[in-house]
Amino acid sequence: MTNDTTTLNGSLRELGELMANNLTEQGVASTYDEGLTTLANKILDIQGIPSTLTLTSDKSILSYHDRDTCTLTATLTGNDVANKTVEFFNGSTSLGTATTNST
Repeated sequence: MTNDTTTLNGSLRELGELMANNLTEQGVASTYDEGLTTLANKILDIQGIPSTLTLTSDKSILSYHDRDTCTLTATLTGNDVANKTVEFFNGSTSLGTATTNST
C-alpha cells in the first residue's frame, strides 16, 4: 500500500508542478502546492473561459491490495459548459469519459 500511495502522491505532485510551471511561463504566479483544482481554474482564467472546474474524489487514498474503488467527479460550472467532454486518465490509460449537461 505504501508504494501505491507513494506513486500516486508523486504523480499528483508532478502534475501540479507541471501545471504551475506552465502557468508561471504565462506570467501567472503559481506553485504546485496550491492544489490541482486551483491550478486548473487559473488555466481556465488565462484561456478566457468563464468557468470553474472542481475536482473531487470520494476517497483520499486507494489501496490496490484491498481492491478499493473510488468515484472521481469533475464539476464544470459557468457559461457555455454544455456538451463538454471530461476524460479521466491514469497516466496514458483512459479511465472513462463523461459529457457535461447545461447545469
